[in-house]
Amino acid sequence: MKTRNQPLDVLRGIAVLMVVICHYYLGVDAHSPVGTFLGRGVDLFFVLSGFLISGLLFSEYKATGSINLKRFWIRRGFKIYPPFYSFIFATAVASVLLLHRFPLQLLSDVFFVQNYTSRVWIYTWSIAVEEHFYFALPLLLLLLIRLGKGKPNPFRLIPFLSIALSAFCLWGRIAAFFHWHDWDHVAYPSHLRVDALFAGVTLGYFAHFDPESFHEAKRKWVLSVGLLFCLATALMPSVPQLTFAYVAFAFVVAWAVNQKERRKRALRVLAWIGYYSYSIYLWHGLAILSIAHLPQGWFRFPLYAAIAISPGILMAKLIEVPLLKLREKFFPSLASGTRRLSPDQAREQTVKAGSGDRKHKDSEERVSQAPVIRSASL
Repeated sequence: MKTRNQPLDVLRGIAVLMVVICHYYLGVDAHSPVGTFLGRGVDLFFVLSGFLISGLLFSEYKATGSINLKRFWIRRGFKIYPPFYSFIFATAVASVLLLHRFPLQLLSDVFFVQNYTSRVWIYTWSIAVEEHFYFALPLLLLLLIRLGKGKPNPFRLIPFLSIALSAFCLWGRIAAFFHWHDWDHVAYPSHLRVDALFAGVTLGYFAHFDPESFHEAKRKWVLSVGLLFCLATALMPSVPQLTFAYVAFAFVVAWAVNQKERRKRALRVLAWIGYYSYSIYLWHGLAILSIAHLPQGWFRFPLYAAIAISPGILMAKLIEVPLLKLREKFFPSLASGTRRLSPDQAREQTVKAGSGDRKHKDSEERVSQAPVIRSASL
């Protein structure tokens, strides 16, 4: 069974390239508006993570009637911890050998609290946000399952929770800005960034429990709205940028996931980069350190890009990919056991899930495919 979704890998590739280019611009000019906007690639990562991780959990619920917390966290651990701790270990060794001291800030990274405290690398805060999300989301979904026991769709509150979180996080960021006047207190705490991740969860909810309406997001106007919001985001002050960015990317992700795979070379290259995006994100710090030492000239940015991307791909091949293969051997996803439904079963499930009375001639196919919208590298 095909387990990768090319459009989502393309978006991953775009997200990591936005972050890489962001740090290039900020390394040249710390106040660059281009660099600031490109930093919103992290918000695209958040929406993608919310969509894909919730999709796995929703698929598991539909296949088994519950969510296995232990198995989910073990599978997340195989994905996140080996590449991350390898990077942290390499940072510690390099610091001791080159600077003759151990950076105590690394302890914050070790325990994933670097988004609330000081840190060595300026960008690892987002990994802490996602780690907190990986622990909180399945617990929330299990609570909803318990509260909605006996109901075919216990997750109906998710869109309303998303709206509430959006309002809370926007208010919290504004309050933090006026209180601290410090970007670290506005943009990095998990409790102020969960709205972007939950926007992706809401997309996952509609993809799995109202696939007919979600499929309408394939229309071009959805992409146009997302790009328009991106343009508006680029022209805004930093604090409202955070809200408009994930709204924009939610439209883009909803549109992309409903597109078919295309064989254009540029898209295939972006998808290839997206496949290694996690390790690239970790190791592109080497390029950040090298900016001040790169020679001037037309080759400066290509050289920076090579330093940013190549180590991540190498480390992914050495650590991340082998561990993911080991994970699939010993801890295969319970969601992968989801069986395809017959047309009658698909129609019955659609009605039970409350997806309304809208009927399309291909609805059975979409319902049966909805549980397998995921990526093997998750």
